[in-house]
Amino acid sequence: MEMSLFVLAGVAGFCCYALSFALVQLQRLDGNGSTYTAFNVLAAALVLVSMQDQFNLGSMLTQLTWIGVGLVGLVRRARPASAAHSPVHEPNTAAA
Repeated sequence: MEMSLFVLAGVAGFCCYALSFALVQLQRLDGNGSTYTAFNVLAAALVLVSMQDQFNLGSMLTQLTWIGVGLVGLVRRARPASAAHSPVHEPNTAAA
């Protein structure tokens, strides 16, 4: 059986999903960590590529959502902790 590059991309995406989930369940990977999130973004991107051969709207929406949410999480984790929790500047209203 000869597989196209699109099918191989989909299989690789499945492998990323399955491996990352298995590693979390085996407590070898933190389910809230950047590595898990990156695996899932990669998996979604590969599955999205695979759909160039056979389109599926529901799957496309799922993969795009997974990629978007995953990228937001990765960006938030990449920011320094001080930037993520910086206080809002409020004018000083105390009397001098």
